[in-house]
Amino acid sequence: GRALPVALAFPVCWLLWDHGGEEWFWRLALAALQAHGPLAIKFAQWASTRPDILPPGVCAHFAALQDGVRPHGFRSTLRVLDDALGRGWEEFLR
Repeated sequence: GRALPVALAFPVCWLLWDHGGEEWFWRLALAALQAHGPLAIKFAQWASTRPDILPPGVCAHFAALQDGVRPHGFRSTLRVLDDALGRGWEEFLR
């Protein structure tokens, strides 16, 4: 799956944590979250606001997804809505 690169790279990142491994781990982890889609991104955004239940460092890394998410094309949204609701769903909004 999409998290496989993170899982495979983690041991190396752990060994090199103080020498750039932490940065690589978080890069891979945030990219995997974005690849998993809007629900994973929204969860990480929510988690970034919860230093009462997560370590502050984790919250800080997840906070990068507050405004640093790859743009989502409107055509993709329309395609999902067409698939879910059928063509002509826009007429119900008028």
